Amino acid sequence: MTNKKQAISGQTRQRELSDAQRRAIAAIITTRNFEDAATAADVARRSLGRWVAEDELFRRELETARERMLTETLQRLAGITATAVETLADLMTSRRETVRLSAARAVVSLCIRARENIDLAARVHALESIIGEGRN
Repeated sequence: MTNKKQAISGQTRQRELSDAQRRAIAAIITTRNFEDAATAADVARRSLGRWVAEDELFRRELETARERMLTETLQRLAGITATAVETLADLMTSRRETVRLSAARAVVSLCIRARENIDLAARVHALESIIGEGRN
């Protein structure tokens, strides 16, 4: 019966999540594990596990909530990136050699990872283009 259309007064409509399932989703994305999520949402751990394993609607809504949370987090991080760069630049002029060295390592590491990500994105794009050409 999970995620099936139900006849209601001659019309059909999609099943909706229960209040407990909505609480569970909010708890899952804000706690460290399912046990904590079950406690926070005031639902049984077994119910939580069953919803994740068997309920397509629950899984879909959970994934949507996770994506929304990740997007919001990335937006917040993007907003403070300039401050982080200024902080690293300031630390690179510290009187303490260990502080300057740590800041320099962080800058170099971040640059290397950024370069790797750019290269990887270019490679994925090239592969997608090849795959796309093969389909035509």
